[in-house]
Amino acid sequence: MITVNKLIPRGQGLAPALVKRASSLSLDAQQCRQSRLQLSDQQGRALDIALPEGSLLRDGDVLVAEDGSLILVQSPLHHEPGACSASHAHDHHDHAHGHAQVPHVHGPGCKH
Repeated sequence: MITVNKLIPRGQGLAPALVKRASSLSLDAQQCRQSRLQLSDQQGRALDIALPEGSLLRDGDVLVAEDGSLILVQSPLHHEPGACSASHAHDHHDHAHGHAQVPHVHGPGCKH
């Protein structure tokens, strides 16, 4: 089993060619909200995902395995009504600094 404990939000800073070659992992909305998972990627590799408590995975995020391989997250989370949060980058920044996450509420003036 390969341990995965690093998250790169939206693959930020990675060359598109690297992301294109990454294995992928399809997650449902519930799985995206869990920081500990044991799943298999599209290549059939067993993954032990151990992210910091409160991590939120979204479509397009890239996970880094202990062997250096990349895994692209494919998820419907950002398409679900009511599951959208204010800003993806903001969510991860807040978790890193121990701040409480405030969920985004769709309402008048929402641009989603």
